[in-house]
Amino acid sequence: MKSNTLKENLIYQTLYQTIRILTPLITIPLISRAFGPSGVGIYSFSFNMMQYFLMFANVGVQLYFNRLIADVDSSAVGLSQRFWNIFVAKGLLCLLILIVYITSISIFVNEYYFIFLLQGIYIIGAASDISWFYAGMERFKLPSLSNILTSVIVLLVVIFFVNDKSDLILYVFTLAIITVVNQIPLFVALKGTIIQTSIEWEEVWRITKESMAYLLPNGQLNLLTSISCVVIGLMSSYKEVGIFSNTFNILIVAIVLINTIDLVMIPRITKQLKDKNYSISQAIEKSLNVQIMLTIPMVLGLVIVMPGFYWWFFGEEFKDTVSLMSFLSILLFITPLNMLISRQYVLIKRYMYSYNLSVIIGIVINLALCIILIPILGIYGAAIARIFTELFILIWRFIDISRENIKISNLNLIKCIISAVIMFCTLVILNQFLPPKVYTTAIIITVGIAIYITMNFILKNYYFLLIIKSLINRGDRID
Repeated sequence: MKSNTLKENLIYQTLYQTIRILTPLITIPLISRAFGPSGVGIYSFSFNMMQYFLMFANVGVQLYFNRLIADVDSSAVGLSQRFWNIFVAKGLLCLLILIVYITSISIFVNEYYFIFLLQGIYIIGAASDISWFYAGMERFKLPSLSNILTSVIVLLVVIFFVNDKSDLILYVFTLAIITVVNQIPLFVALKGTIIQTSIEWEEVWRITKESMAYLLPNGQLNLLTSISCVVIGLMSSYKEVGIFSNTFNILIVAIVLINTIDLVMIPRITKQLKDKNYSISQAIEKSLNVQIMLTIPMVLGLVIVMPGFYWWFFGEEFKDTVSLMSFLSILLFITPLNMLISRQYVLIKRYMYSYNLSVIIGIVINLALCIILIPILGIYGAAIARIFTELFILIWRFIDISRENIKISNLNLIKCIISAVIMFCTLVILNQFLPPKVYTTAIIITVGIAIYITMNFILKNYYFLLIIKSLINRGDRID
């Protein structure tokens, strides 16, 4: 099974992540109007409760198993042996998690029990997930196309069959079962690459134990969001859970798009570390500076777009998302930086103790602040808690990379800020003359991108020109 080039992998992953962004842009308005804040809150609360179990079921998928595949002997026997050992280890763990989940909801859940039960299908989906194999082989085409197809199926179900709150069960079932369905093409494509081998039970146990070190790295983003939603649900109302959840959905689709680069880079960096001439510091330094250039305008852009965006996207019942997003938009800058340093440096270097300690302390801080602030400030208390937590973890990440000669270019940072501020001021003026319509959002985004690109070109931002050069020139280098 031949690997794709880095550029091809980025194209396929970007295409998939683009579909992941476009799908919610269509489904969220429909779901918000069909279910209302309380219906969205019920779904979000049950989903986030299930996320605690799913975090264990998905342990190691993106950050460990793909590296095991990237490191293994490429022969059919060696590759197959590693595949089956990982698959069995993951399957047995998911079976245990599913039993614990069903037992837990049977004991503690009375209201909306069937919805909680349907959410358990996600754990079955986690057991059948073999995307880590294709990521380790640097073959992103098939998983991306499969995910695109299933996203379209979800979209069609929402458009034609979800009309009101009575369709909540159908919606939950569709989203859950699709995580199983999208793995079918991946299993079919294994024919000719993976052969039957015996299971090495000692290796299965070793993989299971070592994957636990990646429990927090794999689920950090979802875990912190789940804590906020669950505490809001317990201390406030399902309506506020729905508002907070919808606001975070917008942030997450943007973060996921930015995060595409990390998912493609991990197996590539793992292989290139074997090259003595390869400098991980230089690669991360460029990634950091490029990401900063991309996220600064996104933070300001969200603040500008939201006042008109919420009205046609979520509906009038979700007007609180505007002020909440003003708080949370800074996470578009903080969280991707946190994830980039974690995935491209800390986890690649296997500084697991430092990573896990920082996340554990961050979780404790987030939970404590949520419990203290939510009864006083509601969803804004959850927002403050999340920002403070992410900032704390980011500071820790910069301490982690302080041992390397990694620098953020102050000159190019200033150029990014100047470009973003000019873009922001222009859009503020433009926004005064436009109604809260779909085309207004499209105009603001288009004009904003054009202004930011133009300003970076005029100011000769080094990293902007680097991206333009890499798009023009063919190649397969990450530096």
